[in-house]
Amino acid sequence: RQFRRRPLVQRMITPDFEVVRPLGADVNARIQTVRPYYDYLPVARSLGNDLPQMDIRGVTPYLLAAASGDAGLMEFLAEHGADPKAVSSEGVNALMIAAGLGIEKGMTSEKDALEAARVALRLGSDINAAKNDGRTALHGAAFLGWTEMMRFLAANGSNLEAKDMYGEIGRAHV
Repeated sequence: RQFRRRPLVQRMITPDFEVVRPLGADVNARIQTVRPYYDYLPVARSLGNDLPQMDIRGVTPYLLAAASGDAGLMEFLAEHGADPKAVSSEGVNALMIAAGLGIEKGMTSEKDALEAARVALRLGSDINAAKNDGRTALHGAAFLGWTEMMRFLAANGSNLEAKDMYGEIGRAHV
């Protein structure tokens, strides 16, 4: 299987995975580091800030693969025991991350993010899940201006009227 990662990263992950797993490698390990929470809506657009719209606490390797738009790595990790229904400490799932809640502008292409979103949906991510502030996958896609992602979400049953804690509707951000 080919991943979208650089060859060195692919070499580090692929051939030795079955060797390190019995030694205690955990495909469901969670990030414990806390970085300052960034509340994007009140100031981000006025400052032109493109930081991801979530805290990384509780994020797993599978969720990181979703953030990088690496559908192949998501499938590989799921095949090797990663929980595809894992959520971050804020309740953010892989589909929400791939759709934009965990992505900085320019971090991945919309095309790659769409592939990751398709994998996440197929492997069980809830398309209408909301993080603790009410933001959904649609809010993330709209914030990044990803119209194809928004169409994909709408076509697969995303709630187009979901409001976040500010009363914002995701589709209104484009």
